[in-house]
Amino acid sequence: MALQTLADIRDAVKDWSARNDIPHAQIDNFINIAQTRANRLLKIPPLEGVITLTPNVDGNYNIPADYISTKSLTTSYSNEH
Repeated sequence: MALQTLADIRDAVKDWSARNDIPHAQIDNFINIAQTRANRLLKIPPLEGVITLTPNVDGNYNIPADYISTKSLTTSYSNEH
């Protein structure tokens, strides 16, 4: 059984729980919490990314909005003018 959409997952959770009195919003919250926790715990390589950051004029770096954590960090410095 392939669960492709939020509605598919919601229906499966509703069937699994054998309850009809749980509102869709509450099931959606449960699914979102479970998905967030799984994404934190399962460091899946396809979800990892590589980015090169360049300092702005103040010498600071703008961190991407989707940043979660750092697996490894490499720095390089050039004193060329």
